[in-house]
Amino acid sequence: KRYGLRGEMLPSFLGPETAQEMLGLGKGINFIRRCLGEAHWVVPPYIVDSSSSESLGFRYGHVETLRSTVRCASAAVNDHIVKELLDTHMLLDHLRALKKFVLLSQGDFVSALLHGIGPELSKPAAYVYRHNLTAILDSALRDAGASLPTFVIDRLGVGLDESRAR
Repeated sequence: KRYGLRGEMLPSFLGPETAQEMLGLGKGINFIRRCLGEAHWVVPPYIVDSSSSESLGFRYGHVETLRSTVRCASAAVNDHIVKELLDTHMLLDHLRALKKFVLLSQGDFVSALLHGIGPELSKPAAYVYRHNLTAILDSALRDAGASLPTFVIDRLGVGLDESRAR
C-alpha cells in the first residue's frame, strides 16, 4: 500500500469523505503523470480558479468551497483518464483482442495455435526455442485470418522463462 490516510493526522475541519476524495484525486494525478506519460499534466486552472466562481477555489475558512473544488478536480481527472484510455490508448480495442484470444472467442485461432504448439511443447524445456514458438504463433494468426488491428498483433509475442531447465 503506497498511499493511504491516517485518521489521526487529518485536520479536524476535513471529513473522512473529503480526505478519501483528495487521496483519490492525488492517485489519479499520479496515474496520469506516471502511467499515461504526461509528466507535466496539471488540473485545468479553471477548476481551482477562485476568481471564476465563488463556489470553487481555496479560501481560508470555506470548507464547502474546498469540498466543491476537490469534487470538480476529481471529475476533471477521472474524465481525462477515461478519455486517454479510450482514445489515445485504445482500451476497447485491447479488450476486444483479449476477449478473442484469452477468452478463446476466436476458436479458429486457438485450434490452429494448439495444433501447432502441441508437438513443440512436448519437447524437454531445454529444446524449446522462442523463435520456433514465434513462428507457430505467426502461422496460427495467418491460418485463422485473425482480424485484429496491427497495433494488437504487434504486441503479441512469445516469452520463455529464463530459469527453465538446461
